[in-house]
Amino acid sequence: MTEPMNEIRGTVLAFGDGINTDDIIPSNYLQYTDVSFLATKAMEKIRPTFYDEVQALGGCIIVGGTEFGTGSSREQAPDCLKAAGVRAIIAESFRPTFFENSCNVGLPVLVVPGCSTWAKEGDELIVDFERAVARREADDSSRPGQPLPEHYLELVRQGGLLAALRDYIVEHGMDRPYPARGSA
Repeated sequence: MTEPMNEIRGTVLAFGDGINTDDIIPSNYLQYTDVSFLATKAMEKIRPTFYDEVQALGGCIIVGGTEFGTGSSREQAPDCLKAAGVRAIIAESFRPTFFENSCNVGLPVLVVPGCSTWAKEGDELIVDFERAVARREADDSSRPGQPLPEHYLELVRQGGLLAALRDYIVEHGMDRPYPARGSA
């Protein structure tokens, strides 16, 4: 199912430069596969109250500096952020693997130059991924982002790679069992 990407709203939780995947989800939790559990451990090394804050807000938009998602290629990093209630991430720049992993799990990400000095902790933002722009509600100011390539935008619209694959399987009738051999 394709979701519109033109009004993702949320309160800003701000982070600085160089947030790495071990900051996002420490490696000692990678033995666990329950993404709901991993969500409760998101950002605990650098912001121990992160999960509770996101829950109290009913979701958030992370604003990061440069090189957001640096480090290992663990897909659990964007997955646990999404499960925690992060609606989107805008940053000055992303590490390419984190960016791709985010799109693959259906977590909207957008490079917005100057966002880390423009958007402050607690600001209310509306991010329009279709037009690649972030807008601050308090003063109606906005910052242009770098448009997502269409294939990434479509992947995020569909909720990620697994959701897109499930939709494809159903759409093409591949979700029905094949007849047993010898039956007509």
